[in-house]
Amino acid sequence: MHFLVVNKENDRVFRIENINPKDFGNYSINDYYIMPYNNIFGIMPDMHNDFDIAGTQITNAMKWQSVRDWRDRLLLDSDWTQLSDSPLTSSKKEEWKVYRHLLRDVPETYDIPDNVVWPTIPSD
Repeated sequence: MHFLVVNKENDRVFRIENINPKDFGNYSINDYYIMPYNNIFGIMPDMHNDFDIAGTQITNAMKWQSVRDWRDRLLLDSDWTQLSDSPLTSSKKEEWKVYRHLLRDVPETYDIPDNVVWPTIPSD
């Protein structure tokens, strides 16, 4: 999945990075934050031509769109946990239900997209 690497100091795009969403929590760059590339520029990412958007100012609207897109991705990836034939125990299914509820509430819970703290994914 493509992510924008954005300078924390000036909210400008530094580069596009291809990151496995499973490694998202382990990915950290000092002085930068990452946000899903969700076609907010009207073009699909080109890993060999990311200079086209380098230096672009990220707006709050773009950040909120990115938060919603990431939330939607996490919800989609956890849909299976609520199916009737899910292999999860009742208690694990309930943990996932709470997690998904917290995900759905993220946009209403935070006033500023930079302050979003993602809920912890239930353990296996």
